Amino acid sequence: MELTYNEAWIEFSRQLGLEFELIPTDEFGLTLDQSEVFVLRNFGAKNGMILFPNNTRALHISSVLTEKGYGYSVITAPRAGSSDEIEGMIEVLNEWEWTGRDNEQPDWLNRDT
Repeated sequence: MELTYNEAWIEFSRQLGLEFELIPTDEFGLTLDQSEVFVLRNFGAKNGMILFPNNTRALHISSVLTEKGYGYSVITAPRAGSSDEIEGMIEVLNEWEWTGRDNEQPDWLNRDT
C-alpha cells in the first residue's frame, strides 16, 4: 500500500529523528484534499516548513504563512527506504537551514552551511 503525502513525510522524519506536526488546513484558510498539512519543525523559518504536494494553494496563502512564522515548500514526498532519497533530502534540509536550538541540531546536518 502506498503512503499518503503526509504519511511519507512522517516516515522520513521518524527515520532521521526530526520533529514534525500535522496542523489542520482550516487554520490557514486552506481547502485541500487533505485535512492537515505537514509541518517540519526547526527548518526554514521560526515555526518550521509547511510542505505541500501541489503549489496551487500554497502560493495563494503564502503571505498568511509567512506572517504566522512559517516557511513553505512545494516538494515531492520522499520514498521510504531509499538511501539516495535520504541523501537528497538531507541536501534540501541543509538548504532550508536549521532554525532550532544549536544544541539540538542533528549531527548529520552540515554545520558549515
